[in-house]
Amino acid sequence: MPYEITDEGRGVYIRHYGFTTPREIMELTTWEADNIRDTHGYIIADLLPVNSETVFSWTHSLLEAVADDEAVRLPKTYLDRPFKLAFACDNKLLEDVLQAFIESGSRPNHDIQIFPTLQRARQWAEDG
Repeated sequence: MPYEITDEGRGVYIRHYGFTTPREIMELTTWEADNIRDTHGYIIADLLPVNSETVFSWTHSLLEAVADDEAVRLPKTYLDRPFKLAFACDNKLLEDVLQAFIESGSRPNHDIQIFPTLQRARQWAEDG
């Protein structure tokens, strides 16, 4: 598995590493639908350790498919509540793709931000 999921009680930390395939990104939506609880207020997706092949495999169309899949799989009660999704990413190409995901509007009540460091992502996600 090219990612590790840690339930932190108040939120979830997902660390990607190595080569994370598009299929595995889709798997995370299923995991999220089955495991996010009312006590969770954030997800921190740490993309800093991914390799360059991951960056080139994640396309705008992939993240559009993820957004469409989320609309079907994620419970409306979850999508309708305030929630924070923080991406830690220091790769410009990947950041551009993530920005397109944010702009898709698939999570209208979720606050989604991209940060260049894990520390800044964590600070923002855990604040409030």
